[in-house]
Amino acid sequence: MEIADFDDQQIKTFVNNWFREKDELKAERLLKRLKDNEPVKELAKSPLLLTLLCLVFGERNDFPPKRSELYKEGLEVLMKKWDAKRNIEREQIYKHLSPQNKEDMLGQIAFNTFVNGEYFFRQEDLQRQIKDYICNLPEASADPEALRLDSEVVLKAIEHHHGLLVERARNIYSFSHLTFQEYFTAREIERERQLETLMLHIKEPRWKEVFLLVAEMLRRSDDFLQSMKYYIDGMLVGNEKLQEFLLWAKQKTDLVKTKYKDAAVRAYYAYVGCYALNLDLALDIDIGIDNAIDLDLDSTPDLDIDIAYDIAHKINLDNDRDFTLDLDRALAMGDDVLRQALQAFKDKLSTNREEFYQWWENNGEQWKRELSQVRFNRRNIGHDWQFTDDDEQVKLLEKYYEANRLLVQCMNRSYVSKQVRDEIEATLLLPVDKEKVEKKEGKL
Repeated sequence: MEIADFDDQQIKTFVNNWFREKDELKAERLLKRLKDNEPVKELAKSPLLLTLLCLVFGERNDFPPKRSELYKEGLEVLMKKWDAKRNIEREQIYKHLSPQNKEDMLGQIAFNTFVNGEYFFRQEDLQRQIKDYICNLPEASADPEALRLDSEVVLKAIEHHHGLLVERARNIYSFSHLTFQEYFTAREIERERQLETLMLHIKEPRWKEVFLLVAEMLRRSDDFLQSMKYYIDGMLVGNEKLQEFLLWAKQKTDLVKTKYKDAAVRAYYAYVGCYALNLDLALDIDIGIDNAIDLDLDSTPDLDIDIAYDIAHKINLDNDRDFTLDLDRALAMGDDVLRQALQAFKDKLSTNREEFYQWWENNGEQWKRELSQVRFNRRNIGHDWQFTDDDEQVKLLEKYYEANRLLVQCMNRSYVSKQVRDEIEATLLLPVDKEKVEKKEGKL
């Protein structure tokens, strides 16, 4: 049975109850830290993960800076210190499993199931994996039947004492929260150096958290990030249309000189060039570019003008307030030709709103087409890439874009040398020469 997420009041009640007899001030501090840390607060919505947060905060009076460290410390408390505090008497076979053994075993289970896309598993399959692990322990029995019974004892001990594995239906188990399966999968990949296996899943959204956790766990992530970059670049090798699209974004970026990172500007132009993309990658690379896009604070004429044309192109009459603001922004930032067109548009609006809406209904699409042609002629924006909703090219471009965003997020959450960081940022979203990729492939 799934446990519903907590709302803010339930989180507050849970935390206050947890620390009531221990340290009420600590409860206040924890709640304040949750308020100040939105990603951690998101975890707190899960009762299971909130328990983990309380355990960690109770030990160290703060949260670790990395999510992987938060899970590691929380699970350590859950699997080792809690036993002692609660004076839990373990079954004999389970007592011989050290915390390291337990985590290694859960890592193997998590990895084997996650790779196969399994979130629910039969008890017999789970016991088989446990048996395969405990049979190598020094105290393990050589008798197959004894091993089978021991594997069941271990499974029930994990279920009843730690709650990391739970029985969802008769003889059907899962990790009590997807977070635990992702964490133990990442731990297994990092410990066993299964990085190449991980790269095979770089286009799959469900692996995102595993990538991020592995990046955090690595002592130094240079090779990991370079490998990600290689696999991502390979996604578009041989695709002439998308290589041309990236070349256009590069050429547009080369024409504007801004204080922002070139990779962020390329991401912005990719967003302008394809409706299916978003601004998230540009913001992940350089949050400052948001000042230019949303607050008009760039003072770089070429970029300002391109932003103005994009705003004008996307003007929406459904929301009067947004429409007026967008119109004024585009007027302030545009070139003479755009300002002239928009001023005539605004004058028409100010005379008689009812007549304007009638005019827009009859002529709006034509006006937009004419504006698009002006934008194309003057700003080299608005190429007909023939991207459509069901276009496989768009789907591939979206996966490529999101994979690059994942790369940037991994880079921002890991320890990486300045040289590798600079190299990756300098080549993000650039067209890739097929021969260079093949040469690099030969070196790997």
